[in-house]
Amino acid sequence: MNTPDPVEGFVLMEIVTLKEILGTVHTSIITINRILNKEEMLTDKSQKEATSLLKGEVPANWETQWEGPEGPSEWIRVVIKKANALLGWLQRIQSKQLLSSPV
Repeated sequence: MNTPDPVEGFVLMEIVTLKEILGTVHTSIITINRILNKEEMLTDKSQKEATSLLKGEVPANWETQWEGPEGPSEWIRVVIKKANALLGWLQRIQSKQLLSSPV
């Protein structure tokens, strides 16, 4: 019988969550870009997101998914850093090396 590793399950759930967060960020940026290129109409949501970014703030809908640094550039940098760390953990779990170096 193959019992799932609870640590691997946790890491996988965190990766899924980060994938959703990055999807939200991607959609926001693509939408704003399409509006600027006159390919899409401005909506209240996209206007709020763009206004937040122009003010150097993290859009509210991003922050509700994950609370991080206040500036959008740093927020994205930390999300990416977290995603890379989790992918590294997953590789180490799958190769039975998770605790061979500091987590």
